[in-house]
Amino acid sequence: MPLPADPGSSHRPGHGTSGGPSTFDALGTPESIVKILRAQSITSPTPVQVAALPDGFAGNDVLSQAPTGSGKTLAFGIPVVAHLAESGSSKPGRPRAMVITPTRELSDQIADVLADLGTAAGLRVLSFVGGESLRAQQTMLAAPVDIAVVTPGRAHDLRRRGLLSLDDVQAVVVDEADMLAELGFLPDVLGLVRACPKSAQRFVFSATLNDDAAALIRDRRSAQPSSRRTASRRRG
Repeated sequence: MPLPADPGSSHRPGHGTSGGPSTFDALGTPESIVKILRAQSITSPTPVQVAALPDGFAGNDVLSQAPTGSGKTLAFGIPVVAHLAESGSSKPGRPRAMVITPTRELSDQIADVLADLGTAAGLRVLSFVGGESLRAQQTMLAAPVDIAVVTPGRAHDLRRRGLLSLDDVQAVVVDEADMLAELGFLPDVLGLVRACPKSAQRFVFSATLNDDAAALIRDRRSAQPSSRRTASRRRG
């Protein structure tokens, strides 16, 4: 399935940030992922990808100002997939990465992008959102899921029923953090993030870097973001 233009945002060849790396290879992207991107005619990283990928690969927390269409899905998806491809296998009901989104539509779009990226590594990516059959989702979780893309309410429901455990999560992504806050989901999001291991890498993407978005990183980090566009936290 081709990578959707909006969630992943393809980029014109040679159109990188001024003075920054103009290829995914130069940013450290594994060749298996580069081949998948090339097959989709995605050959040059967008500015948000140039800013976020190095810290993502290094395992640092990332807080990024990134509007829809900026390429943020690949900015977190590439390092998450790269890490999971090298870190063993998942168990039923225990994903190794979780992406939290505000809407069903965005969850499905992101799941499609990440599934394409994870093809070479055999990663299983599924969306778990409200409005769909809990029984069907229970069946989906009965087999290993590497990346769970969720809406907050359904993720909490699955956890309360003992169908979803976050104990093995190595990376947690909060996408559209400002929209999640506007919709009143921030307490639920914080609950999910805190239910993940403290060692889990955190990615927070928001159209605006307001206090709600920064709180998802400050929850365990005292320093303020160093940049209005993209800020990272070194872990440890």
